[in-house]
Amino acid sequence: MSDEYVKSSFVEILKEIEGERYREAIGIFAMVFSHPTAKVPDALIDDVSNLFMFVLGKLPILERAVCVKSIVKAHNLPKPLIDRLLREHVAVSSHVVLSAPFTDNQLVEMIDRGDVARQLQIARRVGLQEPVTDKLLGTGESSVLIELARNLTAKLTRRSFDLLTGIALADPTMDKALAQREDLPEELAAKLSKRLHTDTELRLSKIIKSDLEPKRAPFVLRGPN
Repeated sequence: MSDEYVKSSFVEILKEIEGERYREAIGIFAMVFSHPTAKVPDALIDDVSNLFMFVLGKLPILERAVCVKSIVKAHNLPKPLIDRLLREHVAVSSHVVLSAPFTDNQLVEMIDRGDVARQLQIARRVGLQEPVTDKLLGTGESSVLIELARNLTAKLTRRSFDLLTGIALADPTMDKALAQREDLPEELAAKLSKRLHTDTELRLSKIIKSDLEPKRAPFVLRGPN
């Protein structure tokens, strides 16, 4: 039955394309990809993928992005089609990277093959697990590490927290990102808090020193008047 459903849907898609009703064709694709029991037969995967990309190409870039965002979580989305969508304009591919049901191993491979922009997209995914977060940390890219720290759903190992805390001691942006995490180990949070207190005292000392003039009390002592 599922094969018949896909084949009959394929016929309807062709009719919509013939009438240049591309948005309607995308709607049928979405129903097929999200159907609870239907599965695109292996023999049709290439044809379905090619046809979908053809229809997608008929839409403006922003509409393409919206369409892909609406289907990217569908469990019937063929892998060859996902691979092709990953090579699309970043407005389209970013939704695939953020939401498609990749395994940890697939994400690790994408990190290895991707540039910083792709790694940043992966760092924003919801529910990243430790094998993936460890791989992102291994890139050593400051922007990627900060984005990962900001991702409150990402699972981090103790070693990862140690590394990010070391960066935060010298980088206020990382410090601010880690301050939002409830899973930051208490001793590391205390370490960052102590650093903040020390920095505040140093800044205050500089203000007093720069404000000192002969026979004049510092601003912090004499007040605004």
